[in-house]
Amino acid sequence: MEEVVAALATDATGVIRKLDHKTAFVPYTLPGELIRFEVTREQSRFMRGRLLEVLTPSASRVAAPCRHFGNCGGCQIQHLHPDAHLELKKSWFLETCSRIGRMSPSDLERMKDVLTTVQLPQLKYRIRARIHILPPDSTHVMARVGFASAQTSDGADNSERDIIPIGECLILHPMLQQAMAALTTSLKNWSSLGLPQEPLQAELTICSGNWVQSSEEASDAPSERVALTLFSGGRKRKVVADRRTVQIRESLQRNGISMLDPKQGDILKIAPGSQARLIAGALPWSPQEQGSDVAAFAVHRLGFVQPHFCAPIVYRSWIRSRCAQAGLTSGSAEVWDLYGGSGLFGHSLAWQLCQCGISGRVRVVEENPHALEAARLCCPNPHHGITITHEHVATDHFLKAELKSSSLKSSGHFGPRIVIADPPRSGLGNNTVSLIARAMKAGLGGTRRDLFLISCDPAAGARDVAGLLSEGFKIESCLLADAFGMTRHYEILTHLSLDA
Repeated sequence: MEEVVAALATDATGVIRKLDHKTAFVPYTLPGELIRFEVTREQSRFMRGRLLEVLTPSASRVAAPCRHFGNCGGCQIQHLHPDAHLELKKSWFLETCSRIGRMSPSDLERMKDVLTTVQLPQLKYRIRARIHILPPDSTHVMARVGFASAQTSDGADNSERDIIPIGECLILHPMLQQAMAALTTSLKNWSSLGLPQEPLQAELTICSGNWVQSSEEASDAPSERVALTLFSGGRKRKVVADRRTVQIRESLQRNGISMLDPKQGDILKIAPGSQARLIAGALPWSPQEQGSDVAAFAVHRLGFVQPHFCAPIVYRSWIRSRCAQAGLTSGSAEVWDLYGGSGLFGHSLAWQLCQCGISGRVRVVEENPHALEAARLCCPNPHHGITITHEHVATDHFLKAELKSSSLKSSGHFGPRIVIADPPRSGLGNNTVSLIARAMKAGLGGTRRDLFLISCDPAAGARDVAGLLSEGFKIESCLLADAFGMTRHYEILTHLSLDA
């Protein structure tokens, strides 16, 4: 079958419209290309196809730099010229705001006016990777080490068809590249390592050591190390915390990888490093980072880590710059850091409040005990009238409790001056949007309120922004951050305000 590709869907598959009154989706194609493909699945309203040949290629088509492209499921747009990635994602997001967020024409125009973009390094950027491991069997003498295939959503079953053995990955940090190669070498001795005949997952994270360094540690210890966590159980992962993990870690160490000693604790220190500082310093807004202790942050070994080495310093400096533009330069302020994790944004903003001589309180709200453990350990001591609290509670429960409190019902200075919300991929949802709006409106007291929403899923972000607009918020600025080079993913940071 031969057809012309009309557009790229937001999952990076080519769209062919009105084909037998259906829409066909064919991956690894580009708009305007004449292609030959075969139908692999057909349903009542759409079809899935497999590309057989590009008959007339797009001018934007390039040879994929990775030999695994098309088999590995990690990257989706390596066949598109890198200069076109950012504009593609921008068009995707605006379409998502219209189609899924259902924004009004005026709100959509406002979004277009205030939307800015930033493209972080597209190669060698990932500082954390989850690597799938399949044991030797009657067919394969060697263990297979790799990533989920393009034919499965996440490779959670770890079956042979789901995992593609990978010799190299262009988006991994060079140190993770080396660790992955060493892992493949180490697992040649599967039986001697005492490993079970079951699928495993190895999570590797580059860090600057543990947050609290051992007093016996040598002063010339390497600045970057790799932390290893071993999981079993497929989709319902279980931590493997016995001699098997120790043996793999020691084997990686023997193969030249500087490994983190887990005996020093589970709290990892993540520092952006000089390259990230250089990149952030060239952005239109100033990073305003001072000293490694300010720039570094802690995460739990079992907690979330932003995969791009530049993203933390870029995101938090953007939030601080927007706060400065909002006029947060004096007086007092209450800040709620919802879904606060290990305090990446809340702690950073507390530091800025101190620099401006502002008094008040920063409340980091997080239900994951591992993340909160890291947040409490690395909590800065800003002084100058700023108090930082860490509250182990789900965001919705926190908001409901605040709305019931007697102090919220009184007018005046109560309520958050600033709310930062960094929800999971599912987004805030209508209920949480309503709770946040009620809490911020209850304490207006003649002062403008500002909300910063970090959305890792653009569709969820568009719905959340639309919900906040219906509650009376106004879009001040929006940043599209391409922090997932060569893939279809990106993140959205939205600054909204609520006038007194």
